[in-house]
Amino acid sequence: MSFGSQGPYYGGGGFMKNSPGGFGTQATPGGDGGNQKQGNRSLRPVNIAQVLESKQSNSENEWLIDGQPVTMISVVVHVHEVSMQTTADVYKVSDGSGQIEVRHWVESRSPDDMEADMEGSP
Repeated sequence: MSFGSQGPYYGGGGFMKNSPGGFGTQATPGGDGGNQKQGNRSLRPVNIAQVLESKQSNSENEWLIDGQPVTMISVVVHVHEVSMQTTADVYKVSDGSGQIEVRHWVESRSPDDMEADMEGSP
């Protein structure tokens, strides 16, 4: 099995070829000239307790987790309940540090569409 430089990603690792230090993104290869902090563009793994304790001083400011600005997070959770509504799917999830309700907004759908979606889910 070979994971060499096959395909468009030049060996994987999630980094773009020729980006300084490997920190470029597809939208801004090699950075954006220092206009934004690097930590603000990265995907940060957190737990639910950190999400619940996050702060935002007002709607114009960025969210802070552990005093650091974040824009994208990832959380590994256990899904306890799924509720499909007309405009959103609602998930009740937990990770051992807390429990939250997550909404995935969807285009408006009819009750027949929701029933078909439920039948197609595992």
